[in-house]
Amino acid sequence: MKLCLAVFLFFVKCYIQSSLLLSRSSLRTMFHQAQNLNFLNSQFTDVAPGATFHQHVHLEHPDSDPDARVNEHIQQIHAMQQRQKEEEAITQTLFGHIAPRALYDAMDRTDAPRCMRGTRDRLQEDLMSWVRNTNGRWDATTQLWLTGAAGSGKSAVAQSVAETCAREGILAATFFFSFRWEETNNYSRFVPTLSYQLAQNLAGTRSFIGSAVVKDVAVVKKKLKKQLKALVLQPIALACRKEAEEAGAGEQRRWPHVIIVDGVDECKKESEQAAVLDALHKLVALEQSPFRVVIVTRPEAEMRSYFHGVGAGFTRKIDLNEDYDVEPDLKIFLDVSFAAIRAQNKVEEEWPGEDVVRTLVKNASGQFIYASTVVEYVGDPARRPKEYLQAVLDVQVNRAGKHPLSPLYALYASILDKCPDPVESVSAIQIIERLESSDETFLTAAEQNHFLGYRRDVWARIFDNLHSLLFIPEFDDVRSFHKIRHKSLVDFLRSEEHALHLFVSREQVSTILCIRWLKLLKSYKRAREEYIDSISTSTFMYDCHLKDPQLRQLMEGCSVTEWARQNDLVRLSDLDVMYLRVHHYDLGCRLFRCGGICRRWRAELLLHCSTQELLRPPPFVERLKSRWSPPLHGSLDKGARFFVARWPV
Repeated sequence: MKLCLAVFLFFVKCYIQSSLLLSRSSLRTMFHQAQNLNFLNSQFTDVAPGATFHQHVHLEHPDSDPDARVNEHIQQIHAMQQRQKEEEAITQTLFGHIAPRALYDAMDRTDAPRCMRGTRDRLQEDLMSWVRNTNGRWDATTQLWLTGAAGSGKSAVAQSVAETCAREGILAATFFFSFRWEETNNYSRFVPTLSYQLAQNLAGTRSFIGSAVVKDVAVVKKKLKKQLKALVLQPIALACRKEAEEAGAGEQRRWPHVIIVDGVDECKKESEQAAVLDALHKLVALEQSPFRVVIVTRPEAEMRSYFHGVGAGFTRKIDLNEDYDVEPDLKIFLDVSFAAIRAQNKVEEEWPGEDVVRTLVKNASGQFIYASTVVEYVGDPARRPKEYLQAVLDVQVNRAGKHPLSPLYALYASILDKCPDPVESVSAIQIIERLESSDETFLTAAEQNHFLGYRRDVWARIFDNLHSLLFIPEFDDVRSFHKIRHKSLVDFLRSEEHALHLFVSREQVSTILCIRWLKLLKSYKRAREEYIDSISTSTFMYDCHLKDPQLRQLMEGCSVTEWARQNDLVRLSDLDVMYLRVHHYDLGCRLFRCGGICRRWRAELLLHCSTQELLRPPPFVERLKSRWSPPLHGSLDKGARFFVARWPV
């Protein structure tokens, strides 16, 4: 490669030198017998009589050095190549590691909650005054912590403020964490996503960010601190320094300066939550940092520890449940929503009445999610608003309970209890949440219905009463996905203390998924069921109930070779999980003798492995150790490994 470049540059140098000689010869022709002519940095066109071409000559200073001109051209070529590399680094390498769903204007956020017109006006005005720093006094805080209980409407406010900032041209970056997707429920893509947006919105940082990626392509896979330094802190510092040098006296930099980060508490690990807060702390603490950061979270332990500790000195706090009277906004929201329901269903103007609205506002206890769930439920496509609203009013709320979401949980329970088979509907919601949270399984509504064996009538029985809790596409929709409207529903269903008779354990959900997967495998037809390749068995094999008679029967009759063929290479972990999982006390294994299912599955998995070019079983000693190890009694530890790839797959 270096040799080719050297040859290329040699020919370029020769071409330029010959062009200069030709130019001087042309000048002598154009100005024959002329005297005392002196041209500086001029361009002439010589059209010879009868000629069929134009010859352009760029006249240099008489003392111009041809070698210097050649070097200048070479430097221009190098600069052009460097800019191209930087652009490719941003548009390809960096973009390939961002979380598109975390952007405020992502396709998946089209239906994200926003503040209804006329609600939260004072709060939004206060937030915008802070980000613009136009509240009439100098505010030295550079972070704003917007907090409140689950369901209080924090994300709706964050979305509305982000859109306002974007319209005003002051939005630098956003990141909306969410429990729904693997790319947004952890911090692995946080810094690349911020860096990509800064490169898009702050032109001064673009070349420095691109240069950082060109210098170290692997930076997008390194630890968060190293990513932050290389992709955010250093480019911003260099861009600030460059603009300060280029700006005249008294000129002020006007960059988009607002960064909004929502739902940090939805990161799975508390250590990752703390790391994100620390990264934002370093960003605003950077010398000459132009940014104002809005952080939107629930008041969880890591948040309180940071904002009451190291972040206290430069953080302004807004608590939605304490600093603003939300009841007038809730009343406006309900009045407008009920007006729309009246118009849609041709209900009399007086319905539902002021007393009913006041009761609902009181029951909401400041939680917009309660009000929005009521509206979704009452405005159900069944078009029975009066009946459904009365059902909501008849819900008995345990006001003696200490949990702040007691009214909302009572409403959830009431809605689910009205399903023909409440436990079946709860199981469906839990399955949707499990598949939705998997980083490998992406099933459309139609695929999920087929996978779970739902006929249209079964689908209607399960989901007809759940439109207020889920986004439910049509039965045969091959493009859309089921979505849980709010995380508080997941929290409710996972808590045996609150769900009570509606509680379905994780073990039960895993067992249902295992049974469906093995049933589908038994009647597998690739032409119709290609989506089966996207389902990872390890998502639910870790903790299924192996004593279940139906599951045991399917495992006894299942084709192990066909199962392995669907899971090897792409999901080597699935082979590991199944090999280790079948050695279980519940499948008849004991210390010195394995059960029939274990013996058959392990023998056929090893046989399959021996026929694959990219797989190899462990050494004999390891297999012997696994054979005589005590059988499992409970769930399998995640991360357990047995098979080995011959090279990375």
